Amino acid sequence: MPILTRRHSAAPASAPATDNRTARLEARIPATLKGILSEAAGLTGHTSVSSYIIQTLQESASKTVEQARLTQLDDAASTAFVQSLLAPSEPAPALQAAFARSREQVR
Repeated sequence: MPILTRRHSAAPASAPATDNRTARLEARIPATLKGILSEAAGLTGHTSVSSYIIQTLQESASKTVEQARLTQLDDAASTAFVQSLLAPSEPAPALQAAFARSREQVR
C-alpha cells in the first residue's frame, strides 16, 4: 500500500504563515483513493498530494470543531437550560391566546 509523505514544496496560499511542521501523520490507503487524491490535488492547484491533504484536513477539522462549539452549551447555559426544563415559566399571554385560537380551529 502507498504511504503518503510530505515533499518539500511551496505551500498553498491558505497555509498558515508560520510553518512549524514538527508532527508527522502517515496513513495507509487504497491505491484508488490515492489516485483520487492526486487528481483532486492537481485540479485544485496543489503541487503535492500532501499539501492538498493538509489543507483539506485543516478545513474539515476546523469546521467540525466550530460546529461542536456552536452546539455545545457552556456550564452557565447548560444549567439555565436544565432549570428551564425542570421549572418552566408560564406561557406569555400572546402564546396562551395563540393556543386558544389553535384549539378552536382544530375542533
